[in-house]
Amino acid sequence: AVVAEEVRNLAARSSKAAKETAALIENSVEKTRNGSAIASETAAKLHTFIDAISRVTVLVEEIASASNEQALGISQVNQGLSQIDQVTQRNTANAEQSAAASEELSGQAAGLQRLLARFTLGTRESSQVQQLAITRQNNDQTEYSSKPDSNEGLDLKDMDRYRTISLDDREFGKDGQRETEI
Repeated sequence: AVVAEEVRNLAARSSKAAKETAALIENSVEKTRNGSAIASETAAKLHTFIDAISRVTVLVEEIASASNEQALGISQVNQGLSQIDQVTQRNTANAEQSAAASEELSGQAAGLQRLLARFTLGTRESSQVQQLAITRQNNDQTEYSSKPDSNEGLDLKDMDRYRTISLDDREFGKDGQRETEI
């Protein structure tokens, strides 16, 4: 009877322990299912992160490529601006040289004009008509004559200006005679 009692007690404890073990196992299975679900969700989220990181990597590579292209473009623009600056400087120097040459030519032209103003070509008769007009304008001035018969009443300055030099047209391939006034 004592042994049977002990076997019953042992069976009751074993049954209780088996129920507790079954409950623990069920609880563990449930927790394992939950853990699996969480692991699956985590894996899905990790895949989403990996996809997002891959897209970001592609975008960063595209940005880097675009930045390199922009840097190359800016470098080309800088080279173009440098060339424009050089051309502008050359043009400015050329314009300054042209202006200086123009001023020099203008001065030379004015000097040449002053020198050429002393010369007029005409016939002996037109020279004498000019001299007669000058003589009439300068009646009150001192008389000077390089040709006493035709230049009476001319001022010394006027005579130097309108002195007549005869040129033979045969020297220039023409017949007849011309006079040059200086």
